[in-house]
Amino acid sequence: MLRIYFSLASRLPLGILYLKSSVIAFMLQHIFRYRRQVITENLKNSFPEKSKDELEIIRRDYYKHMSDLMVESIKGFRISKQDLKKRIRIVNLPDFNRYADERRSVIVLLGHTSNWEWNGLMMGLTANYDAQVVYRPLHNQQMDKMIFDLRSRFGCKPISEKNIARNLIANKLEQTATAFIADQTPSNQQAYRTTFLNQETYFFNGAEKLARKLNLPVLYASTRKLKRGYYLYRFEIISEEPSSAPKNFIMQSFAEKLERDIKNQPSNWLWSHRRWKKQLLMKN
Repeated sequence: MLRIYFSLASRLPLGILYLKSSVIAFMLQHIFRYRRQVITENLKNSFPEKSKDELEIIRRDYYKHMSDLMVESIKGFRISKQDLKKRIRIVNLPDFNRYADERRSVIVLLGHTSNWEWNGLMMGLTANYDAQVVYRPLHNQQMDKMIFDLRSRFGCKPISEKNIARNLIANKLEQTATAFIADQTPSNQQAYRTTFLNQETYFFNGAEKLARKLNLPVLYASTRKLKRGYYLYRFEIISEEPSSAPKNFIMQSFAEKLERDIKNQPSNWLWSHRRWKKQLLMKN
């Protein structure tokens, strides 16, 4: 039933879907008050220098952004290659693809900024590599299948986080570009601790371990929302020789770059995630 709804809704023009998004944003913020306390607490702790009015503006804009992501993700099931290319601008694509010319694979680190559900679509269209994105399978098999189908539409291959190490080692002679959304809450076994957004924060560091072991160049995908449905990407080099980089250098660089992007567009990150609450439980 859900697949039928998404299939029908994805046929609507984005302009119509954005009208629905505005209604959804109003309902989430004012009627359902979706995770209002979580969002408010996260913003307050991350930006202690901001006034109550400033934080309320960010929270309001976040609900709008989150609702736009919902309808854009639905549109992703049917958006054309031409339309997607118009909506995602990569300012330095040659810097991303040059490692393929050198017959090297790369690891790309991203955060939950802009439209991360379009990341796989974008990589499948633009990469001169075999593009793949690491994901955490959902417990709901129907939803998991739909997300898998969405991210793989234009050739990008979703790889379960449990299988990514085996996959990279087995295909080390191929040219792959592997994207990690690297700001998720980690397990105790694989965690790097640093100060991020004014708080002690743990980061999953499996991507750094793989990069160091296989000596794969690591890039950060800096993203910016230009307006509804339009995004700007810029690839930044973190390390070209990870095996000789200082320990934790990659994850520290990622955290600093992600924090910079979040501060530039505060409403553009996943504030409704109980990131620090889960982290506290993990620590205890």
